[in-house]
Amino acid sequence: MRWVAGLIWLILLGFAMLMPGEKFPEIHAFDFQDKLIHTVLFFILSFIWAGVRLKEQKPNWLLFSLLVVLPSILFEIGQYWIPNRSLDIWDLVFNQIGVWAGLLGYFKISSKVFRLD
Repeated sequence: MRWVAGLIWLILLGFAMLMPGEKFPEIHAFDFQDKLIHTVLFFILSFIWAGVRLKEQKPNWLLFSLLVVLPSILFEIGQYWIPNRSLDIWDLVFNQIGVWAGLLGYFKISSKVFRLD
């Protein structure tokens, strides 16, 4: 079930990150809201994929890298060619903060509270 949730979130995130900029409503609630959004979106992606296990029941770092770390980089680079979007190094940094915070959060929460298998 985690695979399905992870793939759905990855696909939705890809559409959102690679959609032309004029498709988004202009909302400015506070400074750095864009960076918070990037962090939260990739936190969720990372949190979901951190729990995906294969037969050996250990984290699969190659799978995690291909489905979380790599897309967080490629989606941002892809924005360079999308109308009204741009490649922003700070967005890339906050994507990575979300990725690693989601990974740490998963292992911290799942080891203490519950398993999301």
